[in-house]
Amino acid sequence: MSAQPLNSDEHLEYTQDLRRRLIQGMMPEAHQVANLDPKVANVLLAAMKDMDKVTLTLKRIDADKENADADREALAQFHRLAQMAGSKDLLQSTDETREGPPAFDESEIPTDPHVEGETTEGHDPTEYDHFMREQREKRRASLEE
Repeated sequence: MSAQPLNSDEHLEYTQDLRRRLIQGMMPEAHQVANLDPKVANVLLAAMKDMDKVTLTLKRIDADKENADADREALAQFHRLAQMAGSKDLLQSTDETREGPPAFDESEIPTDPHVEGETTEGHDPTEYDHFMREQREKRRASLEE
């Protein structure tokens, strides 16, 4: 191996080639796999696991690149269609006189009546007997109506 550092592709190719040669050298004939020494089997399985991990990682990176390219193309197509339709980017303002978010009239915000106890936080100290008395009174009042 040369004294120069390998770039990532050369390094990957080198290590994958070493693993491949190691596996081929240690692998017995097909009919002798059942009689394989457990230590040799562990070395082979570890080497193949690493090869699979590298392969799957490279496939995932390729898939991520394809997805990113497809997303970019979809966004570019969306912008082309938006321009053809005459719409504009809502995040860019062409009015230089206005600064900040659009103003609004506070009187347009509806107000709701405040219900007693709806904003109370914490434990309600109501006791069972008091609660039952209140409920009986409410029931009696609704029956009298």
